Amino acid sequence: MTKSVSTAAKRKAGKAYIPVAIKRQIAAKTRALAASGLTLARTGDLWHDVMATTIDLPAIDQHGLAQGGVPTEVLDKVVASFVRLGEAEVLGAVGVSSRTVQRRKAGVLSTEHSGAVLDLIAVTQKAIEVLGSREAAEDWLHHPALAFDGRRPIELVSTRPGADLVKDHLTRMEYGVYA
Repeated sequence: MTKSVSTAAKRKAGKAYIPVAIKRQIAAKTRALAASGLTLARTGDLWHDVMATTIDLPAIDQHGLAQGGVPTEVLDKVVASFVRLGEAEVLGAVGVSSRTVQRRKAGVLSTEHSGAVLDLIAVTQKAIEVLGSREAAEDWLHHPALAFDGRRPIELVSTRPGADLVKDHLTRMEYGVYA
């Protein structure tokens, strides 16, 4: 007879729990990347890997990923993928300290922090699409904006309402509606 272990118990034990459906999605995306020649090892582009394993998933799988906890390896890739933003800024946007990440090295983030990671990735990708380049997106995230009462967009991503505000502003920028 096998013993069933809850998701919360696995998270407390420091084990990364990822639902089977999400594991299959990640494996399929990884195979698709490998088949297209865009593997992480060949290109050195962490951003594509991050996108494939997070916000490119269907919304229900993103929810499952956030609920089960984003693996700390994904957060490490997010931090490493930023060029113009430092580790402290990225971890601040997620609302987690570097010490917490070190303690959970082989584990998963909390549901709250997992949601913030997914929001940061989505906001960054939207900024890339609207502004035309990764560099422009990172610069925009780093600089204070009048639309946010002089706050930097990266500072707002740590909360769901703040991330929604930034996404909404990017959508308005995309359509040329600033007011």
